[in-house]
Amino acid sequence: MVCRCKFLMHVLRHTMATRCIEGGMRPKTLQVILGHANVGITMNLYVDVTEEEKFKEVEKIESALKLCSDLCSKKYRERQKPFPYRDFWAGITGYEIRNRGSSERG
Repeated sequence: MVCRCKFLMHVLRHTMATRCIEGGMRPKTLQVILGHANVGITMNLYVDVTEEEKFKEVEKIESALKLCSDLCSKKYRERQKPFPYRDFWAGITGYEIRNRGSSERG
């Protein structure tokens, strides 16, 4: 019996890989599920970036730049200490930048 579908089964495999990553699946987990030798094959050949995903990422950048602009403007108007890069970076990435100064050493 010949399949008269307008898609191939392999296309479904690529679509599933893309949707799994969009849904939050870890790339290494997807690699194991698809049976690839390394995660590079999974991410470079099977996972596509959709227009929706690009739009979401650009919105994140836009929000970060707006936050930066708001913080800079506020600090400039108040004539207080310089722009808090550490707070800004932690707000965007979720990672806190630690002091490298010797003032914290005992």
